[in-house]
Amino acid sequence: MKEKLTESSQNVYVKIVKDVCSIMSYIFIVAMAIFMIYDNLEKRISNNEYKDNIEYVKDTYLEKLQLNFYSSKNALADSIDNYIETVAPQSGMNAISFINECEEYDIDLFFVIAQCQLESNFATTGLGAKTRSAFNIKAYDGKSDTYMDRYKHPDMSIKPYLHVIKTTYLDHDTTELSLLDNYINHNGDRYASDPQYEAKLRDIYAKLSSKYSDIYKEYQKYKMLTSH
Repeated sequence: MKEKLTESSQNVYVKIVKDVCSIMSYIFIVAMAIFMIYDNLEKRISNNEYKDNIEYVKDTYLEKLQLNFYSSKNALADSIDNYIETVAPQSGMNAISFINECEEYDIDLFFVIAQCQLESNFATTGLGAKTRSAFNIKAYDGKSDTYMDRYKHPDMSIKPYLHVIKTTYLDHDTTELSLLDNYINHNGDRYASDPQYEAKLRDIYAKLSSKYSDIYKEYQKYKMLTSH
């Protein structure tokens, strides 16, 4: 009887050990599963944080670039406005209009400013002042404004002028610099009858585009940002 009890006790002990081992194995498996889930979650969080950091740096860089762009554009506009204020204090024309319209038509900014000064001193003299057509489009020898368009503000005359230059003067073989030497349209007609017109225009253009010009300096900074 005693031997049977001992044998029975041993069997119970063995069963308990097996049960404990099974439980421990189960706990170990559950623990490993929890660890793997946690590790994977941690990696995801880490990756998201990395992505968030990358997006933050990217957004900050773009914002800074945008601020630099507008700051540079404003500096260029200020230099042009200062020039207009110096040569034509009563003008009222705005540099930002020149910049925006020249960019839209892809025409040399210095060329346009130079011709505006030559034609009407920025809408302050001659027919240009009377009609607010700063480039004297459709004027004949500076005497008749019969066919000239009239504008509420001289800035509004920039776009029509650029359209004329783009469509009737410039082409693959003729650039703004070409017009400085021979200002004729596709039909061979001169922009102005004055035989010294090109020489006068070149003189103003050279001063504006000189490396010592404030406008030129600010323009180069601006183009560095817009060319990328």
